[in-house]
Amino acid sequence: VLVNRRHYPHSSPYANEELDKIRHGDLQAHEEFAKARAREYASFIQKYLAANDIPRVAGDGKSGGGVLMAWSGGNYYALQVLAFADAIDVEVRKSIEPYLRSLVMFGK
Repeated sequence: VLVNRRHYPHSSPYANEELDKIRHGDLQAHEEFAKARAREYASFIQKYLAANDIPRVAGDGKSGGGVLMAWSGGNYYALQVLAFADAIDVEVRKSIEPYLRSLVMFGK
């Protein structure tokens, strides 16, 4: 599944209040923005898993589940899911954990 980040063509735009956090905010505001993105991505993953027949990661870790992958600037957003896992609702975390097998980061 390929997901465009918000504010890209054919995706949901950010509200001005959200953008202000990263345009004019301090470190705490930037962290709030990042935590919100972690929650959004985790929520998407949870909904995707619920709507599709994705098997859990196998005991040997070699099959099942899925890989969270990002490219270039998108790596920032993928990393938020892991870096701010504590900001994600416990039930959401518990529901997606058995399915996340790896993280792949592409860049230039």
